[in-house]
Amino acid sequence: MPITYMKPIKSEYESQTFNPGMGENQYGTAFTINESESVTSRNLSSRAFPAMQTRPGRIKSFTKLTTPNALGQRDNTYPHMLDGTVWKAWNGTAWANVQTGLTSATGKFVDFATGTTKYTILANGTDTYSWDGTTAASITGAPATKLYATHRGRLYALTGRELKFSALNLITDWTTVNDAGSITITNAKTDGVGIIEYADHLVVLTGSSMHELHGTGPMNYQLIDISEDGCVADRTLIDLKGVLYWLDEGEFKAYTGGVPSVISQKVNKYLKDIPATHKTKCCCGKLGKYLYLSIPYGSTATDCNLLLEYDTELKQWYPQTGTFVDFINIGEKLYGVDPTGQIWDMENGTDDAGTAIAWYKESGAYIKQSLRQKKNLQNVYVLFDLASGSTFTLSTSATVDAADFTLRETFTTSTSEQNQRTVLDANQLGYVDWYRLKLAGSGPVTVHAIEQYYRMEK
Repeated sequence: MPITYMKPIKSEYESQTFNPGMGENQYGTAFTINESESVTSRNLSSRAFPAMQTRPGRIKSFTKLTTPNALGQRDNTYPHMLDGTVWKAWNGTAWANVQTGLTSATGKFVDFATGTTKYTILANGTDTYSWDGTTAASITGAPATKLYATHRGRLYALTGRELKFSALNLITDWTTVNDAGSITITNAKTDGVGIIEYADHLVVLTGSSMHELHGTGPMNYQLIDISEDGCVADRTLIDLKGVLYWLDEGEFKAYTGGVPSVISQKVNKYLKDIPATHKTKCCCGKLGKYLYLSIPYGSTATDCNLLLEYDTELKQWYPQTGTFVDFINIGEKLYGVDPTGQIWDMENGTDDAGTAIAWYKESGAYIKQSLRQKKNLQNVYVLFDLASGSTFTLSTSATVDAADFTLRETFTTSTSEQNQRTVLDANQLGYVDWYRLKLAGSGPVTVHAIEQYYRMEK
């Protein structure tokens, strides 16, 4: 009989290097997203982009209150809060009462300045008060709404489908003919949700439409219908570097004129899982180029429990932990308040009030070239910074979306950059069709680059 020889399997070695600093992308599938993106992640940021880095820490600021119905500031110096039924202002060392006996309801602070006086105004849907820095007073005749804005010497109030405006430089005058008055938003199909001054005019959003009010008074007002884009929460309306942002039903939108655009495709999974009964609790904050959207996520959520950081320059999203119900900017700082009444400095240090920040990033499924070629991932090289006290692990999986990651390496801390190789067991990733990587840990870490070294079956 002739001797039969087995045909040898031909293979070749290849490598792939990438920077893992891109954000999360749930718009595509595990097979289609960028190799530097994640299908799920927590507590990362683009601050070291294109490297991956743990988000900044947060510290507790000011004395804790109890019931944060509204958060604001005056003179870009000290915060104000509607704490239950009491309007309080920080005086530099402690909270001082501005007005007591108010209704305990969510509200809004706005500033209004005349030629001689600056007012801080609080409205909560029942009470509308002003404070000139010395005395608080009820605003006579003010509409019963929390949706207020100021523009060109007038105070505007959105109530139902009516936009009401005060007399020029008179916040207590809402009736003088040819000076104060109201405008009916005739093409609104639902009641007003938010109002904001933007690009030298007012933008009004209802639950299902967008409108602009141009002009400075009843003699030259022009109400323009823009689109059928709506808004679900007034606290999400925010102007960042000349772009207007807000949350619509299941979508986050941006506007600079023309027609609003959707910018949240990569994180719409989170936005579509906001409980309808709690969607009005969503809110936004801003710091530099970063925008923060705080939402209640999941069917059982009753308060905001997820923070989505958006890098407006890189167009990247980074989900983070956090329970924030309102935000303010004071100077170069962003402050967020949680449901317990604690105000946090949102970018300070490397931990959260002494608690290490837990983070992770799960990649998509790496295919590499032809689908018919099997892959044998043999080594993974990682270039990173890992501070003392931090942890960093690498895990792998040969499935697409199962929670079956196997721990492959626990890296050690160092005072300088490290380039470490992880040798993988071929029994677990021996000639698979695809594989995934998971990076996880706690504390500050920066991962500059990852190189995957594997053998391809020919």
